[in-house]
Amino acid sequence: MSTPATPPQPSEAQVYAIYQSVLDVLNAECKAATGAATLPLNDAAQAVSDMMTAQNEVALQASTAAFKELTPEMKKANDALKKLKDQIAAISAGINDVNKVEGAINEVLQLAGKFM
Repeated sequence: MSTPATPPQPSEAQVYAIYQSVLDVLNAECKAATGAATLPLNDAAQAVSDMMTAQNEVALQASTAAFKELTPEMKKANDALKKLKDQIAAISAGINDVNKVEGAINEVLQLAGKFM
């Protein structure tokens, strides 16, 4: 009996790309959303943006050690994304494309979960 293969960890570039993707989706929906729906979208977008800024500052693609230093910022961004995901049902009426936002969040949380 063989043990199942552990899926390979994503590259740092893949992690960067998936966070950029969710940030793009959140920013687009922030512009399209109305009313109270914009607040949690903005909060999540800000947390991801802060993490992306920190990511650029430590030159993520250049150093595995720098990537590990970024983990606390990734956790903050992921916490904000989880909070947004939990709020989506309540705010969905004000968001044009709930499935797109939720799908992008799920991709980030699945990929980031491999590191934490």
